[in-house]
Amino acid sequence: EKSNITISMKALEGRTICYEKLKDYSNAQSDAREMINLSPSSAKGYLRLGKILRLMKKSDNALRIYSIALKKCPVNDHCIIERQIELTKLQMETLLLSQQNK
Repeated sequence: EKSNITISMKALEGRTICYEKLKDYSNAQSDAREMINLSPSSAKGYLRLGKILRLMKKSDNALRIYSIALKKCPVNDHCIIERQIELTKLQMETLLLSQQNK
């Protein structure tokens, strides 16, 4: 069972990356959510979904996903999740500043 989940996670992650590069964010988002469903305590699905949401300019949703990840994932994954939160906040501030300068 565990090895099947690992294989499925790797396949979904690879496909999510491909969809992301093709800018097919809808399918990428769907696969990332499936990763979360398969392994809710793994940071990988949350990180993928958060990145896709940021690319879709849905930073608030990305922050929500990262917050959920902090609650569900092991402490040793928190550092990378917190970096993504900071990156998302910086992206939001940059976007706000660019809109104010128009």
